[in-house]
Amino acid sequence: MTENKKQKGPLSDIAPLAIGEVIVCGLTIGGFALADLLDLYATDYFKVVLGALLGAIIILANHLWLSLTVDREIRKYLEIRGSREMDEEEIESFTKQHSAAIQKAMASSTVIRTGAMLAMLVLAFVTGWFNPIATAIPMFALRPILSAAELIRSKSAPKPDPTKFIKYDNEEKEEKEES
Repeated sequence: MTENKKQKGPLSDIAPLAIGEVIVCGLTIGGFALADLLDLYATDYFKVVLGALLGAIIILANHLWLSLTVDREIRKYLEIRGSREMDEEEIESFTKQHSAAIQKAMASSTVIRTGAMLAMLVLAFVTGWFNPIATAIPMFALRPILSAAELIRSKSAPKPDPTKFIKYDNEEKEEKEES
C-alpha cells in the first residue's frame, strides 16, 4: 500500500456491520412488537430490547476482536519480513517458516471468540434477563449483513479501466497501423 493512502483500521471495517446490526435489532424489536399486537407471542419488550442489544454487542465485539487479531498477526509477519526484496524461493521459505505460528494464533482466537459467543448465548437462556430469541437473531444475521455490505461496497467502488492494463509494444502498434 502506498504511503499516500490511508490504511483502513478495524473500526472502519466494523462500521457497516454496526449499521446492519442496528437495522436487524430494529427489525427484531419490530417483529416482536407485531407478534405481540397480533397476540401471537406475549412480549416483554424490555427483555427483547436487551436481548437484541446483547446479540448485536456480542457480534460486534467478536468481529472487532477478529479484526484486531488479524491486524496484529499481519503486522508481526511484516515486521519479521522487513522491507527487503525477496525472490520467489525466499518468499516460499519464509512463508513455510512463519505460517504455522500465524495459523495457531488465528485458531486460538477462533476458539476463544466462539466460546465467548456461546457463553453469552447460554447467559441469555439461563438468566432470563434477555429474550433468547431476540439475542440469537442479531448473532445469526452476521453473514447476511457482511454479504450485503460487500455487495454495496462492490457496486459503489469505481470500476477499473481495462485499457490501463493493456500494453502494446511499439512494434505491435506499428504493425497494426501498417495493416
